[in-house]
Amino acid sequence: DSSKSVVELGFKNIEKVINDHLTLITDAYIDFVNCLIQFASNQLSEEISEKSIQYLELSTKNLNNEKIWMTLLSGLSKIVFDKRNIVRNQ
Repeated sequence: DSSKSVVELGFKNIEKVINDHLTLITDAYIDFVNCLIQFASNQLSEEISEKSIQYLELSTKNLNNEKIWMTLLSGLSKIVFDKRNIVRNQ
């Protein structure tokens, strides 16, 4: 369906940023984390939810900003209550 296609296309763009330009998003890192949280919470693709959570996990490796940590923890608290077992337990 078209909504799932939009989610998939948007996520492909995020993966492009992650793979090619991640070091350039220093000023927008909180927005980047929020974007991954939204993709992790999407109800149309479990695969995208799982990949988003994996990217969130990778993004924690070099965090030293308290505001980013708070954004990340707030988003993760929403994901742990996701009704889909595969997402909740990722």
